[in-house]
Amino acid sequence: MQEERSIHCPGDPKIMVETSDEVCQEFGFSYKDVAMSPHDLEVIIAGVAPNNKGQNVLWYEIIHPSSKGRIACWGGAKNLIEAGFVFLRKSA
Repeated sequence: MQEERSIHCPGDPKIMVETSDEVCQEFGFSYKDVAMSPHDLEVIIAGVAPNNKGQNVLWYEIIHPSSKGRIACWGGAKNLIEAGFVFLRKSA
């Protein structure tokens, strides 16, 4: 198990995310996993932080030339696999 830690989220340094496996895996993924979103966009898992409603959600960075490092979260979904995200690979 990796040590629990917090980092500034890639793409938005105002957001501080928890990156520990224990916290991220509650949502179906680990920190820096690469996944495919239900909208067919590759994403890199950034970590867990509150959304604008104060709910802890899994944040991710969108990998697309037009996104320029934009980060997002998927509503209040507690498990992104059940929400339609698909694990692709571990990030290098």
